[in-house]
Amino acid sequence: MGSEDRVEMEAEDLVLHVVIITVPCPGHLIPASQMAKHLLSLGMKVSCFNTGINYPSVERHFEEKFGEVKIVFRPLRKENEFVPPGKRLEEHLDWIQHLNDEAMAERLAEALRNLTPPPACIISDMLVGWSQDVANAFHIPRFLLYTMPANALLYMITSSTSLVSPAVAPKRPPDIWKSMVDPTSSINDYLHRNARRFCEAAMILVNTVEDLEAGLLDLMRTELIGKPNVKLEKLLPIGPLIRSYGGEICSDNSVSHNQEDTSCAEIFRWLDTQEDSSVLYVSFGTLVTVNESQAHELAHGLEQSGTPFLWVYRPPEVCQVLPMDASVQDSLLDGLPTGFMERIEGRGRLITQWAPQQLILSHRSVGGFMSHCGWNSTLEALWAGKPIVAWPCAIDQELTARYLVDDIKLAVEVHKNDDGLVESAEVARAISLLMDENTGSGIRSWFVKMQQLAHKAIGEGGSSKTNLKTLVDRLKSHLKTLP
Repeated sequence: MGSEDRVEMEAEDLVLHVVIITVPCPGHLIPASQMAKHLLSLGMKVSCFNTGINYPSVERHFEEKFGEVKIVFRPLRKENEFVPPGKRLEEHLDWIQHLNDEAMAERLAEALRNLTPPPACIISDMLVGWSQDVANAFHIPRFLLYTMPANALLYMITSSTSLVSPAVAPKRPPDIWKSMVDPTSSINDYLHRNARRFCEAAMILVNTVEDLEAGLLDLMRTELIGKPNVKLEKLLPIGPLIRSYGGEICSDNSVSHNQEDTSCAEIFRWLDTQEDSSVLYVSFGTLVTVNESQAHELAHGLEQSGTPFLWVYRPPEVCQVLPMDASVQDSLLDGLPTGFMERIEGRGRLITQWAPQQLILSHRSVGGFMSHCGWNSTLEALWAGKPIVAWPCAIDQELTARYLVDDIKLAVEVHKNDDGLVESAEVARAISLLMDENTGSGIRSWFVKMQQLAHKAIGEGGSSKTNLKTLVDRLKSHLKTLP
């Protein structure tokens, strides 16, 4: 046997050890944990880290296992040095930025030095650009895990670098970035700083589906790969990276209700009594909340629509990442219109705790989703085949809404008045347009076609599954180059 044959066999026999690092926010933890599950299924060893600490109240809802292996994101900070985020979204974004200071690079490097076998690569979140320096120091590739859609990736690269000509990028309103992030804020600079490092990665792994955004993905491949000052080798869609239950991504018949908190059982019993595709599910994610005036307009709009609904309700400006303190619990429903709960009895329900969103969306009685257009929520709706009332609130959500409404025609949009408020009549109009059997049928049938593309992508021979195997092959080839 020749020496080349021995090297190849040794590389095949080695256990590939992958390090995943993300930030401790649901929109980033979910795709990172699903990425870990996919890699474990392909025979790799995976070590996971996050830049904050683990809140038990959050960790419980995102706990994942592959076989007997529990996926845990080890914190790079100690609890006694950690300052929790504020309750408002803007405070939370600022908190994420401060989690990623220069000290994190050395902490990650120290963790990597203690790993056995040594890591073959780093897969890092889009907000952890400094991990590129750690990968360079260890002479291993870094793969960027981009947790937003391809249209947001292209927009961030175009807005932050000169690598892609704005002339070839899809046209968006000139003030769309301002609607996402205050240009004068420190988080604006932080996002641009990370975006400028995207193309230093060996690959960008996008949480999307090739057939959903093929045009944008091909455009970026043409504009970026092989160009000066671009180290990027491949741009691979690997989505949808959404939560799974019992080893399979959730579908209507695959999950029993008791897999979530028993406190949710009453909600599912209520859903079981509703007609097929009759209920509107309303949720703005874990970070976005609405102020009291908007909560009143939303409540009145839901009431006026006459549609059965299930609303994940949080008090104004209280995000779901941290548990509510006792004072908030005691006044939980004070922000709602007087008499609202009595008037909707039997037709509407509120969830004031953590909601098992994917299970709810997969229920036969749910026919639509009023959403903030967070990308995880959008993918979950797509997987379940549930059309969307688009109500973007912050960051990438405006871009996602434009994609859903303008590009692929999968959503009905709510419109704000001059004061930035969505009035109750507009809420009721959008709901009726989506949920009506006649006016909503076109969106619903098109959504089912997009759902089929998402299911196909992660099936055997699908584009996302094939791309994950391409990633493994890239790592094996890297091992062969090591001394």
